[in-house]
Amino acid sequence: MDKQHFLISRTDGIGDAILTLPMAGALKKEFPNCKISFLGRTYTKAIVKACVHIDEFVNFDEVKEDLVSELKRLQANTIFHVFPQKAIAFAAKAAGIQTRIGTARRWYMIQSVTKPLFYSRKKSELHEAQLNLKMLQAMKVKSDYSLSEIAQLYGVKTLELPTKLEAQLDKRKTLLVLHPLSHGSALEWPTSSFGGLIDLLPEDDFQVIITGTQKERDAMADQLPWAKKNVLDFTSSLSLDELFSLCAHADALIAASTGPLH
Repeated sequence: MDKQHFLISRTDGIGDAILTLPMAGALKKEFPNCKISFLGRTYTKAIVKACVHIDEFVNFDEVKEDLVSELKRLQANTIFHVFPQKAIAFAAKAAGIQTRIGTARRWYMIQSVTKPLFYSRKKSELHEAQLNLKMLQAMKVKSDYSLSEIAQLYGVKTLELPTKLEAQLDKRKTLLVLHPLSHGSALEWPTSSFGGLIDLLPEDDFQVIITGTQKERDAMADQLPWAKKNVLDFTSSLSLDELFSLCAHADALIAASTGPLH
């Protein structure tokens, strides 16, 4: 069993990918000599590749047109359909992956997996990361983890802060990153409240960095005090790698329950 090659399939958002990484850490604990590949999207690549437990990242956006051939190339013998997708489920079956694990609550998964899982995510009070780890019950290994245990399983290394960003930071001040919006994926604190917070913070003590996409910048245009001397506008200017490293080096981060916060 130590020679297992596991493929974790999670082709949705950044936060969801992050909360799936502890599965890799748990598998490495149970099967120290195993190989772990991760099937994800372009915009999650930087986060996944920062995980020391992941041996190979497979970009779904690049291989989706010839997915069966790519899955055959990988020669994984077990796939976890953490985010169930019909095309991936049937491709894994067609590629001959021996053990295929996924929810029994989708008709196409019932037709394509070898080890269906019957627990409900929607009605559970468990954290998303805990629900992901429950998939390991199909391997007959530990699958119930406390949140404190999960914290030890991420294996994410901090990226160096790029020189172009570091040069703009005032190390004498408390660095606060604000990521006000979430594309509607989470409950959001009113943008005007973020503006009120910035106004309350002493300019000589805090440096505030605002992050987000250009579309989010446009939505916040009239609600934040962009012109204050202690405010840096980093919206639409950061790659995921840069945002990741900035959050890691910040003293505090305020955001909705979305990718940057995770």
